Amino acid sequence: MSIRLAHLETALPKIAVNVDRINIEGFGIYDGTINISNIGEGVLVGEIASPCDFLEFSQTEFSAANSAQIDFQLDLNNAVSQRLPVIITTNGGEKTVFLDIKIIPPAMTSGDGTQIADLKQLCDYAKRDIAGAKNLFGSGRKEFMLWLFNIGYKSIDIYEVFAADPNKERALDNFLVFSGLKSKAEIVIENPRIKHRISAESMDGSADAITGAIIVKRSSWGYFEDDVSIAEDAPWLQLAKDKLVSSDFDENGICEIGYILLLDKIKPNTNFVHTKVSLGLNLNLGNKTVEISCIFMPLFEAKIDKSSYNFDDKGILKIANNSGRDMMIDVHCESFVRFSAERYLVGKTAEIPFEIKFSAIKAAGLLMKKQLNAKTKIDVVAGSGDKRCVRRVNLKLWQKI
Repeated sequence: MSIRLAHLETALPKIAVNVDRINIEGFGIYDGTINISNIGEGVLVGEIASPCDFLEFSQTEFSAANSAQIDFQLDLNNAVSQRLPVIITTNGGEKTVFLDIKIIPPAMTSGDGTQIADLKQLCDYAKRDIAGAKNLFGSGRKEFMLWLFNIGYKSIDIYEVFAADPNKERALDNFLVFSGLKSKAEIVIENPRIKHRISAESMDGSADAITGAIIVKRSSWGYFEDDVSIAEDAPWLQLAKDKLVSSDFDENGICEIGYILLLDKIKPNTNFVHTKVSLGLNLNLGNKTVEISCIFMPLFEAKIDKSSYNFDDKGILKIANNSGRDMMIDVHCESFVRFSAERYLVGKTAEIPFEIKFSAIKAAGLLMKKQLNAKTKIDVVAGSGDKRCVRRVNLKLWQKI
């Protein structure tokens, strides 16, 4: 009797997956599908799993003769950028599908439609439109905190401290400075020493108001607010502002603080007054000061170019006009001191030529007396009536032997 052995063969399933990697970018809820196929024989039985709690499958176990579709849902609100494995274990083998997750938080939308996806974009927007950025920062604290959470900001408690400030522009600036996105706004005084040269005759109340401006430049953009004050008792100085704020600066970061010199508040016969104006003290940036001084000059000055002249000579009368406007002067002198005219219009300065033409008779008379020199004067007059101003210039003459 012979025995025949029979070989029993069982059909084996084999797993195939339509994808081995899925790229996922964005935020919110992501829906996806993994298709599993049986490329062997029989029935493919298995399960699908992933080591995270924000990924859900439509089914975790499956049985398929040909194919199975596994739907999944990923809650990106609770995810971080990472590579997440999805493991499929079956009686026909094992497969791993990787989910490459890149979290892109939703952007804030400003009133003009600007999309702001991170703090740098918020800082750039604030530099361009501080009013719009201020509204985003302070209009809804919960919404802004959620946006900070979504972009991974680590110091949300600090935001709450800044957001409690009722001055939202200041709060936003402090927040951006704390976050390392900008520096604190500082000011630089462009003209820290201002001198006014004023004619003494202007103090009689007839002069026009004397005005000026302190030029301040903001060295970095952003919020600024501080007092402007006169550091010393100076009733003769009146400032146009007692406070300097961000809106005072133009697009180039320049602000002019105007002032008026009240000459009637200065004591008569004063030659010099001086005071300081303080800025920037509340920001702990040091004592930012401007020195303003007034030097009172005569209405005009007159002098000649030589210490003495020959009986037949030429000279120049030099005029310095301190009045700040064109001035008409009259020249009065003896006949042998000859000017081309008696009246001259003088701007800031003038050099007026003259000649010495001493007559032969006068020269001989002096020679007979053995007197080889003489004296005369030139009177220079400005103004009229009781407001006339006279400068007398003494002129010495000598005769060559």
